[in-house]
Amino acid sequence: MLEGTLWAAMSRVFLILVGVIHGVETLGFVSLATRATEMIGNILGILVARLGLPTFSALRDNPERMKSAFLQASEGMSLLASAAFLGLFATAPDWVPLLHGEQWIGAIPLIQVLCLSGVFTYATAFTGAFLRAAGHPYVMVPLTALAGFVTLTAVGLTKGLDAIAITYAWGSRIVVIAPLSLYLMQRFGRISVGRQLRAILVPILLSAIMLTSVMIYRNTSLEPQQHIPSLLASAAVGVISLLMMALFVYRMQLINLLSSMRCRALFPTPCGPIKPGPGQ
Repeated sequence: MLEGTLWAAMSRVFLILVGVIHGVETLGFVSLATRATEMIGNILGILVARLGLPTFSALRDNPERMKSAFLQASEGMSLLASAAFLGLFATAPDWVPLLHGEQWIGAIPLIQVLCLSGVFTYATAFTGAFLRAAGHPYVMVPLTALAGFVTLTAVGLTKGLDAIAITYAWGSRIVVIAPLSLYLMQRFGRISVGRQLRAILVPILLSAIMLTSVMIYRNTSLEPQQHIPSLLASAAVGVISLLMMALFVYRMQLINLLSSMRCRALFPTPCGPIKPGPGQ
């Protein structure tokens, strides 16, 4: 796909510019930070490629179901992306020296900035697949080109600044991607910006609370811990807190899912969803 080719080309040009403007040492730290976050991005990208276009194409004759599927997919992707990137953010002081050595701890702030950028980059990841399935295959190309131009221009303006400014330049594409993705879905997908924001912001809020829980644990730990115990404990706190909040927020959807599965097993005709009672 053309936008994928543009993103790949932009990533290479970005690193070349960093090396030319800031030198090899800074390039090493920035390259490590981008590789760490791109690992998660690649996994999420595979999910979007495998699920997005086939699902939306199958529902093309039913626009309402197609819109519903998009909102559900965006909500799920937002939860996965925000939990993964914010988890990476919180535990970077442990896994960076473990995997790469103490000499690379200078890359931790860079990784954390790119993690925050990744949360919002992938929250709208299904937009391209939906628009292609809806018959607008090239709508995302100008957006991708503009985001690339903004990013590379921002990198050029970082001359004389420290490495953290480079990661802010890389994250500047969010200024283009997020609002224009919402606009394109409203114009061509007929899904209001409000409905899109509700789908992606609730999961981000849950992950932000998870991040807060982990950071409180890490900052109130009675004794300094080695990297491995600290990493495992932080991961446990994050998973438990996120799971508890997700079960509470999505309890009705889970109840309806379990009810539907039970009905299919017991009755030949489908059962209707359980309506929430007062206060639910």
